[in-house]
Amino acid sequence: MSAVREFAFHGDFDISQKAEIERGFAPMREKGSLAMTFLDLTDVSYLDTTFLNAMVAMQQWSVVNAADSHLCVAAGRNLSRIFHITALDKLFPVFATMALAREYAVLVR
Repeated sequence: MSAVREFAFHGDFDISQKAEIERGFAPMREKGSLAMTFLDLTDVSYLDTTFLNAMVAMQQWSVVNAADSHLCVAAGRNLSRIFHITALDKLFPVFATMALAREYAVLVR
């Protein structure tokens, strides 16, 4: 991994914010970006499957495009529970804080 990128999201995300979610994920698809990508969701109070589907689509895009990209998530307790219930914590490392996520980045680089 050559870089660490962070993308912060704030507020609530449901189907009515689909366009905003897509705009938020678009920069992560830059060709040639070899990076560990952190989604800072610590200031997100609600998200639904629209956001979760965007995350899975991002992961699939990385595989199809042979991008050396690793997606990780920093989420508060309630959102971490959603990742656990949906088993997406098996696909994306989930951390309670961005500080813990950054420590992880140092270990795996």
